[in-house]
Amino acid sequence: MKAYFDSSAIVKLGRPEQESMALIDYLDDRQPSAVTSMLADVEVRRALERLRSRGADPGDHLRGFFLIDLSRDVRDLAVKVAPELSSR
Repeated sequence: MKAYFDSSAIVKLGRPEQESMALIDYLDDRQPSAVTSMLADVEVRRALERLRSRGADPGDHLRGFFLIDLSRDVRDLAVKVAPELSSR
């Protein structure tokens, strides 16, 4: 099974939040192939660096993720799909 993770889900692994344990339990139970985009790579690194600057040691939470290149076609498709998803 493959599972796509956006940057907010990945950050939850490095910075405990209310939903973090539910996500960790889900991953432990299903052990999916974790996939994310190059955009999430940038966003997560920046978020984790902010945590690090506050004295936290969030580790490397992108390890084990397959990174999908963000081509123009993928970006354009995401722009078209996003409004449909947000209206649910």
